[in-house]
Amino acid sequence: MPYEYVNRKDKAYFVRASEGKNGKTRYTLTTQNSGQLLDAVPDGYEVYEIPGNGQVVLRKKQHTEILELEREALSQAIRKQAGLEHFIIDVEPKALVVYLSDTEASDDDDSTWLRSVRQVTHKFGTYGKMMRFELVEANPRAFMVSRWCFLGSIDDWYMLDGPAPLATLMKKYVKHLGKESFFELS
Repeated sequence: MPYEYVNRKDKAYFVRASEGKNGKTRYTLTTQNSGQLLDAVPDGYEVYEIPGNGQVVLRKKQHTEILELEREALSQAIRKQAGLEHFIIDVEPKALVVYLSDTEASDDDDSTWLRSVRQVTHKFGTYGKMMRFELVEANPRAFMVSRWCFLGSIDDWYMLDGPAPLATLMKKYVKHLGKESFFELS
């Protein structure tokens, strides 16, 4: 049975092996369930879904110093403190990056219709970088927190606080995600 990855847009991808021009095996992703498909992702590679647009790529495996426990703690903090359901946390080599939908539906009404809109937005919408927790010290673990700056010519990370424990920074800043107060953080 071939390996299958389904992205957030419910599009299925398969790993295909083919011979390159130099005679070496070449691995690619395909949406067509045909050809020489593999049962697993080749050693040293990973399937990666780009957070912004949901595009799926096959890339060399990325090493990260971020612990799964830290990613899960951030996910729970976003749900509890910011009250958000739809977000993406991208684990980078030394950082956790929070992406929010560019077209988030209003939370003023919790009608069935708005819940449906939120589901479609999560599935097909684009996501933008909002907050980053960057590991700066491994022992004891200390992070810096930054927010994405939307000033056109500056589009980059704006450092807010740290170094400090991840729990301390989450408690202070996560509650601003998806709110107007986020843009007042400095």
